Amino acid sequence: MSFRNQIVSVAALLALASLFVPQQSVAQNSTNPYAIVEGWAKLPGGRVMGAVGKAKVDPDGRHIWAVIRCDAGPDRFGSECVDSDLDPVLKFDPDGNVVESFGSGMFIWPHGIDVDSDGNVWVTDAVSDNNIPAGDDRGHHVIKFSSTGEVLMTLGTPGEQGDGPNHFT
Repeated sequence: MSFRNQIVSVAALLALASLFVPQQSVAQNSTNPYAIVEGWAKLPGGRVMGAVGKAKVDPDGRHIWAVIRCDAGPDRFGSECVDSDLDPVLKFDPDGNVVESFGSGMFIWPHGIDVDSDGNVWVTDAVSDNNIPAGDDRGHHVIKFSSTGEVLMTLGTPGEQGDGPNHFT
């Protein structure tokens, strides 16, 4: 391709890209159609809501799964579940009641959650190395659970960051 053709191609791409900028600006400034419902999530035993790592809709379209970091304290960022006996994986019914929970003692910093079409729940422990206590075998892994909390699979080497087929960075 000649230099002139390269210049024309780049100019055409820039012109095409500029068509999308105003639309993106409008999308970023549009009103949020959702409203926060204070008090919707009813945690058992007076539990205080910690940070929510992520939430997903159950395949039934009615229930919500969430990863809730155990300790609500702001001084614990990155290690909220390190010494907690609270379940970080919770399933809520449409009224905000917890109908299933599990994962106590299995995570240091539960971060992501996904629910596959079979209802299996996948949870990541994205803790940084400096928040893993010496000898602890949690962190840097993904756990696949059944919808009732049975461990079906573990990906990664818990507690070990690294490269290679059995590690996550």
